[in-house]
Order: sequence, then C-alpha cells, then structure tokens
Amino acid sequence: MVWAICRPDLSVTLLDSARKKCDALSVMAAELRLDNVCVIWERCETHSLAARESYAFASARALAHAGVVAEYLSPLVKIGGRLAAFKGPKGVMELDEVGNKWRRLGLSTPLVLLYTLHEEARDYSLVAWEKENNCPTDYPRRPGVAPSRKWWKQTGGEAS
Repeated sequence: MVWAICRPDLSVTLLDSARKKCDALSVMAAELRLDNVCVIWERCETHSLAARESYAFASARALAHAGVVAEYLSPLVKIGGRLAAFKGPKGVMELDEVGNKWRRLGLSTPLVLLYTLHEEARDYSLVAWEKENNCPTDYPRRPGVAPSRKWWKQTGGEAS
C-alpha cells in the first residue's frame, strides 16, 4: 500500500490468500482513492498460473523461509525483474541453508542488507534477488507443498 501511495505512477497488485485481509486492503485503497491498486484474493501458487512472469517486481514480508518465498515469487517476476523479502533475525541463516542453489529458480545470488530496529536488539534483513532466467514451470508447486518439501534439499530436477 505504501508503494501505491508514494508512487502513483506504478500499478500495485496486492495478493493474499486471506479474504479478510483482502477486504481490508480494498477498503483502505478505496478510502485513500488509490486507483493504482488491485487487490487479489488468491494463493500465490494459483495466481502464478494466470500471471506467470508478468510482474517487474514482487515482494513479501514475514511470509515463510527465504527458499519458500523465492519459490512463490520467482514464477511471478519476468526476466530482469527483482524480488525482495523482508526477513527477521533468522534470514541470513535461511539464505545459508539454500546456499548457491538460487539459479534453480532463475534467480541471482541474493543481496542482503542488514538493519537493526532501535527498539529491538535483533538484526533484520532485506533480501533482494534479480530474475536472470525463466523459472522452471515445475514451480511453484501446488498449494501447501513448498514449506514441507524444500526444493533446495531435493536432488536433481525433482519438483514434485
């Protein structure tokens, strides 16, 4: 929503699987007269089927493990676009867990910007990837699979 307010020249799509959140976002966008906002009530995995590699940028906040976030967002972003994830204190550890396997989703090695909130003693991070190649059509997998079957721990081309 902040991007839509600060950059009225951009078209901003807000996607969430929770209907109540989408309803609230729709009301906020209407009250703020943000004509550049489209709210979609749908899971990322499903939306990727209709909007595959059509966005210039996609981001997520406090969604899931960095590898899962990458699986959800990479299919949405076109080559040359960017992905970003706001991560908590475990963000760097999650990136280390995936290692150098990001290319499997068509992504660059992530860039990490660390920051500390003054109110808390914990480090947070903003993780950014560039979309370098098409994401294999095996991704994202059907709803609910990504968190339990980590693609970066699978061998070969398995993406079930």
